[in-house]
Amino acid sequence: MFTTIRKKTGAAAGLLHKNRLKSLSFRSTLAVLLLSPAVSLIILELLTGNLTQLPRIAILLNLLLLYFLLALFLLFFGRIHTALILYNVLILLLGLIQYYVGRFRGRSFMLSDITCAWTALQVAGGYSYALSFTAGAAVLAAVVWMGLSLLVPDRKTKKFLIIRKIAVILLLAAGLRLLADRSFTSQHDIFSVNMWDPDGDYRTKGYLLALLSQIQYLTVDVPENYSEEAAREIAEKYSRIYDAKHAGDSLAVQPENLIVIMNESWSDFRLLDTYQYKKTVTPFIDSLTENVTKGYVRVPVYSSGTANTEYEVLTGNSTFLLEENPPAAYQVHSQKNEYGMASTLSAQGYRTIAMHPESALNYNRKQVYPRMHFDEFLSKDNWDDQYLKKIRRYVSDKSCYDYIAQIYSEKEAGEKLFTFLVTMQNHAGYSIKKFKSTVNLGYGTDCPEAEQYLSLLKKSDKAFQSLIEHFENIQEPTMIVMFGDHWPNLQDAFFDTLFENGTSAVSAEENRARLSTPFVLWTNYERESQTGITMSANYFGSYILQQAGARLPAYTKFLLEMKEELPVLWVNEVMTADGNWHSTENLPAHTAKFLEEYKILQYNNVFAGSRKIEELYSFAK
Repeated sequence: MFTTIRKKTGAAAGLLHKNRLKSLSFRSTLAVLLLSPAVSLIILELLTGNLTQLPRIAILLNLLLLYFLLALFLLFFGRIHTALILYNVLILLLGLIQYYVGRFRGRSFMLSDITCAWTALQVAGGYSYALSFTAGAAVLAAVVWMGLSLLVPDRKTKKFLIIRKIAVILLLAAGLRLLADRSFTSQHDIFSVNMWDPDGDYRTKGYLLALLSQIQYLTVDVPENYSEEAAREIAEKYSRIYDAKHAGDSLAVQPENLIVIMNESWSDFRLLDTYQYKKTVTPFIDSLTENVTKGYVRVPVYSSGTANTEYEVLTGNSTFLLEENPPAAYQVHSQKNEYGMASTLSAQGYRTIAMHPESALNYNRKQVYPRMHFDEFLSKDNWDDQYLKKIRRYVSDKSCYDYIAQIYSEKEAGEKLFTFLVTMQNHAGYSIKKFKSTVNLGYGTDCPEAEQYLSLLKKSDKAFQSLIEHFENIQEPTMIVMFGDHWPNLQDAFFDTLFENGTSAVSAEENRARLSTPFVLWTNYERESQTGITMSANYFGSYILQQAGARLPAYTKFLLEMKEELPVLWVNEVMTADGNWHSTENLPAHTAKFLEEYKILQYNNVFAGSRKIEELYSFAK
């Protein structure tokens, strides 16, 4: 009897122990599931550097989003270990993407950057991937947490697997559709996106919420009062106005050779009075005074997004009006026929060549250039080996210009030629130890990246001199234009000397300066020289065509008329002809009308598809 009692007692104790283990395992699993979103938030915000700045409401909202995301993983996979590992890997990847984009580009990761992943890989070798102490700690914490997640008991269920997966897909689709609906997001301030300072959104809203808020800008609303008839009437009206103004104009000389150069990261820090270096790094360009026009182009991007400046110049379209976060115009908005400089010149007998000494896949150029009516694209894949001399790891400006000179020397007599070159010599990063800087800023703080960058500009100036001197001796009328795509991304120590309150509080005036790049337009024939001209990049291609005496489509004439009244426009402000700046929320009536007409024309140009009125933007060939 006692044996039976002991057996029953032992069985009961075993059952109790087993139940306790089950209860303990359940609690440990529950604890990991409940803590994972909080750990994710800490890891994400440590990598972004915003952990200590987040308001409480932002912490709460990001936690809710992370809980929701983890729940979707659990529902979809039906297995705790699988869901936890994939969820944590995704969070770590998102954090590292933000960390490295911030380091290399000087700005936060944007959703539209996804379309440029290939381009990022092409220049990835020029950067250092070392982690800061804080970022390294965040990565270590993520790895440790993933390891701990695997220690809790795994559970899985196959019940309603198909239904659960369908439910997750539907929930995601509904959520994305809601975030893309601006009639919804406009009613909730939490989803607003600060186009002037997107980095500020990450500091005040948290990484995940700031990123999701950008979904609304991946689509474009139809402008108010839009119709095909309205687009035609606007273009034809301004075409008549332009023709009446310029009826008596005639250019004594039209260039047979037109060379346009978008010089990588070419900028002029002298726009800010706080720039302390007294010596010029572009002595030759500064010395040009005859047959030359100089000024500044207001570009749509800062420190990266080359292709959006390029897109605006070559098409006349404004990325600001596309409401698209750079740099995505080539990837998102490219059409079968992308009209602009190349198509206009091609229709007038010019052979059109695009040049870029890097991969043709960068920024989707391999697909876009033929659509722009470039006859040929010389890229890394078919670049002449004689012109591959490099400075640091990029083909030098001098090699590019020598190649241009060779191409022009081989063209047939009487052939008109247009080349558009995108250089790479001055691309970031600026910490290549093998390159010896020739500029010594003499600042109290150490600025080696700025000194390397400015030393590169000296080489660009020297290379440009060789190009000009070559074509000075050419009999054929030649126009050469060079402009910068954006400012470089340099260490904060240097920019802290330029901006009164440092990089964390850039004033409106300082922001205008860092969104302006120089341009120079030179001819080997006589023309009136001008200086101090400023315009947005969306006008610059039209301006070049006008100065070259080309026949202009109606859209180009509209842009030139608009430039006279509204020479600079950007995300939240415009500059009128009198030099005054206005918020886009409070524009003079005439200015607002121009902007609305521009939206209508550009919508027809970019989004109308088969209903696009082709003859407004191009000449039939």
